[in-house]
Amino acid sequence: MIGALLLAYARWRSKDSTPRPGRLRLLVLVPYAMVAIAVPVHLGLTHALPVGARWWLLLIVWAAFALFAYAAERLTGGVSLHLLAISAVFVAVLAAAAVTGLTHGFVILVLFPLIGLLLWQTVWSAILNRFAVPTWLIAVTGGVVVAWPLAVTLPLVS
Repeated sequence: MIGALLLAYARWRSKDSTPRPGRLRLLVLVPYAMVAIAVPVHLGLTHALPVGARWWLLLIVWAAFALFAYAAERLTGGVSLHLLAISAVFVAVLAAAAVTGLTHGFVILVLFPLIGLLLWQTVWSAILNRFAVPTWLIAVTGGVVVAWPLAVTLPLVS
């Protein structure tokens, strides 16, 4: 939801919609991002391969964070400090929702790992923006960096 609102605002604010040059061979980044996140999570935390219901959950969380990352990239033009500000607002709103009871209280426990993942996503964004990677690819890569650990390590709450 937040990603869709940010994207709508970015499109309303920016009339220049010229895409950055990119190459299809850069699609190697997404599998690389999966390995770069799955192996440390697997070796350091838990079994990091999604099983059962976690496969579709991974796809949903990945799509949501990719939309969020795409909207943030479009809105900020890839400026890392502005991306961090958007991530900080996102975490603050999520924390407020958990404290006020609008979402599950377990979210409070997840905030610190989420902050680390959003920082890691910003580092990926800064590096990829330096090499003029297309915004959609930065978003898809950033989405997997955040979604994979969340979808495979956190307990499923009903």
